[in-house]
Amino acid sequence: TAFQFTTAEKKKLKSYVDQGGTIFSVACCHVKHAGFDKSCRQLYAELFPQRELKPLEKGHPVWSSFFRLTPQVHLLGFNVGCRTSVFHSTERICCSWQGEKLRHKRKTFTEESFRLGTNICAYVTGMEPLIDKLATVKLVDVKGPLKDWPVLRGAVVPAQLKYPGRWD
Repeated sequence: TAFQFTTAEKKKLKSYVDQGGTIFSVACCHVKHAGFDKSCRQLYAELFPQRELKPLEKGHPVWSSFFRLTPQVHLLGFNVGCRTSVFHSTERICCSWQGEKLRHKRKTFTEESFRLGTNICAYVTGMEPLIDKLATVKLVDVKGPLKDWPVLRGAVVPAQLKYPGRWD
């Protein structure tokens, strides 16, 4: 369903991406769940008015960051700085990650979606190992001009957003 974030939540998301974070949204069955898809597109347009959400080009590294994949028109994104920081899928790739068997164009979509998920993770992390799950993580509360922001190398901070409706 459609969602709406508060001004503070939007500011946190913008700051997260500006600090090198990546947003990955999946509008499962974007026709059936048009409200979520539309909300994502509106949010991205508001947070990043200079960027356009569009299909990733054939030569984008996400198609070869781990597995060699055929580019798929359902995976959209845009760069913030020198890398793709927002990915948005209009296919239900996450359903197979939760065990649902999907059929797509005469082959099992499950394998393709797992490979695409692997490639997205490989692209986002640069194939660097993640920190230990028990390691202390320092969160950055950024204030002041961009030039004064600390640079965190090797940080990957996944998040799941909860909002009224079917967030999970």
